[in-house]
Amino acid sequence: MRKIIARGFAVEFVSVLALILAIGIAWLGALAELPTEVVISASIGISVAAYIWALKWEMNKEIRENLAIHNLLESIEDEDLYEHGKRAIDECRNELENLSKGILEVDPDRLISTVVSFATKAKRELFLTHVWDEQSNQKFVLPGAENRWYQVQRDLVKRGIKLKRVFILNRANIVNSENGLIEENVANVMQQHASDGIEVSVAWIENLDEHSFVSDFIQVDSGSVIAPIHLSGGRGYSTVRVFTRPSDVHRYNTILESLVVESIPYEHLGDLLPELTIGH
Repeated sequence: MRKIIARGFAVEFVSVLALILAIGIAWLGALAELPTEVVISASIGISVAAYIWALKWEMNKEIRENLAIHNLLESIEDEDLYEHGKRAIDECRNELENLSKGILEVDPDRLISTVVSFATKAKRELFLTHVWDEQSNQKFVLPGAENRWYQVQRDLVKRGIKLKRVFILNRANIVNSENGLIEENVANVMQQHASDGIEVSVAWIENLDEHSFVSDFIQVDSGSVIAPIHLSGGRGYSTVRVFTRPSDVHRYNTILESLVVESIPYEHLGDLLPELTIGH
């Protein structure tokens, strides 16, 4: 009902006309010196009647549109095509339900373009996290001309957008047990990010309290949050969830505050970085 009212032009238009008419009745009532209760009753009655009529018109419009879809389905004579049509309606309904929850199902090949479309709306800053483990999708962080998402991040920095990325690392997997240094491939990626103007820091996963919240996500201008979801087996991501509700955004703000407290800026990792990456 709320959505019908929100997008119903007839409801808004008729409501404005009813308001104008009510004001006119009040003015005429004052000129004719009619009792105040008569004028008020007439104004309210006309306004309510007009609103109900417009709302009924909008609801009938919704019903007609739904019937039109089902009439199209019933016009399909071939049984196989009819079943395809039913599945199409069900899939559309499921997708709309997901979108109402902020869940956008995307093909893995379209994930980058989907994330780019949201991230490029940033006006001030992007806060990004990346969990580097055996299942992480490295296409999100690997530098290089062939990585479109990374090139977009560089372009955002050139536009004056502040980018902050926290690499969430597992010390047992990332730090070499023999020399106590961060693995060179990870260190080189972080160094390249830093040299391209991205503010890089590291949070050790074992130091974080909310392990259930450890995931890759992007926050745009301290507002909406884009959270790609891992597939099992290290196959990358299959869905993107977009959070815009204040309660959800607040939850991620709390996570970010915790990460900022626990993270170490890249430039303070000197003793943990391989000599190869320092000074390049």
